[in-house]
Amino acid sequence: MAVPSSRYTPDHLQAHRWVCLDNPEWLHGRVNAPLSKPRFKMESVLDYVRSCNQSHVPVTFNVDIDRTGQFSPGSLSLLRDVKRRLPA
Repeated sequence: MAVPSSRYTPDHLQAHRWVCLDNPEWLHGRVNAPLSKPRFKMESVLDYVRSCNQSHVPVTFNVDIDRTGQFSPGSLSLLRDVKRRLPA
């Protein structure tokens, strides 16, 4: 995960980070296959979000979702824990 060095890009646009939290293929394209588990440990995600927050750079986490609308339970649990452990 690339840590931002500035709030703005070299073109003076708001920086943003988009990270595949679990499935590096970006989408769940395998029929009858289990949803992916998180690729990163809790502390790594917390450190990354804190670094982005210090630079005022928003982060979007892509989460594996199947064709029935179910999200990866492990990834949802991790994101809930991140939310609880970071200041509002």
